[in-house]
Amino acid sequence: MFYGDLTAYEYLAEDEFTDRESGFRSLSFRPSYLRLNVGWLEAGRPYRVGPVPAVFVKKLGEPCSR
Repeated sequence: MFYGDLTAYEYLAEDEFTDRESGFRSLSFRPSYLRLNVGWLEAGRPYRVGPVPAVFVKKLGEPCSR
């Protein structure tokens, strides 16, 4: 499965919140903001590799810290 970078995310229509400790699913919602595809890789499709700026790595990790 391949989605080009920065194309509109359409894989799942709704997001779901799950408490990872208990497994309890308590919320399912359709986000009001535009979600974009980034980094979907597929065998046989080329992708760029190489060093990236430090600011990119910092920005990439920001959602994980929230």
